[in-house]
Amino acid sequence: MGLGVGNQLEAQTVASLATPTLATTTNFLALIEVAEFPTSTSVRFIKEFGLNEINITGAPIAITEAGLFADVSPAAPGNPNDGTEDVAQDPGTVDTTLNPAVITNPPVAYKSFGVLTKTVDFTLEVRWDFRF
Repeated sequence: MGLGVGNQLEAQTVASLATPTLATTTNFLALIEVAEFPTSTSVRFIKEFGLNEINITGAPIAITEAGLFADVSPAAPGNPNDGTEDVAQDPGTVDTTLNPAVITNPPVAYKSFGVLTKTVDFTLEVRWDFRF
């Protein structure tokens, strides 16, 4: 999961966070901690950002966007259905820099919202539900 301080229209064409913010001192992406299945037709992804996550310098951060990312390469070149699109990436090669200029790991889901100010005074738990 990644959070940002920008926003853009929520559309299928979203290729990255508009303005990603660091979750830790080195990574823009944070691992999902829990995947739950509250019903037979839904899944919930949960990540709790700690006191010093996102607020690396201690300054408040105005979060306005979130992206849910997969550890596969849906944009991998190749022929349709040749298997390369769904091959899990080597953990040592996953791009956690989320460089907005390099659209190699688009989010599988994107949400923009009003300002949520994250400070070092509290944790932030994000729950992302998919219903099908």
